[in-house]
Amino acid sequence: FPSHDMLSKVGCEYVILGHCERRAYHKETNEIVAKKVAAAVKKNLIPVLCVGENKDMRLAKQHLEFVRDQIIKSIPQNVDFERLVIAYEPIWSIGTGIVPTTAEIDEMVNFIRKTVDEVFGEKINHFFVLYGGSVNSQNSKEILEIQNVDGLLVGKASLDAIEFLKICGINLKI
Repeated sequence: FPSHDMLSKVGCEYVILGHCERRAYHKETNEIVAKKVAAAVKKNLIPVLCVGENKDMRLAKQHLEFVRDQIIKSIPQNVDFERLVIAYEPIWSIGTGIVPTTAEIDEMVNFIRKTVDEVFGEKINHFFVLYGGSVNSQNSKEILEIQNVDGLLVGKASLDAIEFLKICGINLKI
């Protein structure tokens, strides 16, 4: 993938892969995402693998199995988990202002860790799990207090410098 070369040349360390918009609009399958993860690792980039379900899957209680399938099929067997980040981004939350409850986030983050541990073998503490989906300065602190959430993948709010600085815990007097 030539884009990996470009990212490396300009000094990027991380690359977001498997985002729901890429999966939907560019028809990226889990298998394509796995190839991109492998290519990123080969180019010394840290993949940020996005996983998440849509609202219908959640309501039908199929969200866990869907995310499990994404993890199993999007992560190459030989990946170094110390150089991998998984971002849980429920599709129904991205850009909607609707955020899962802390219990729902906690359930999924722990499920992600358990799935990786079961499928890839005792890696549970060797990778980071982020939460993304309508993150803002009003909810970021509460989300970060959820055990096993290692950080945030901030989307729309990152386009507003003041809002992003508030998420980072920096309050400017302007």
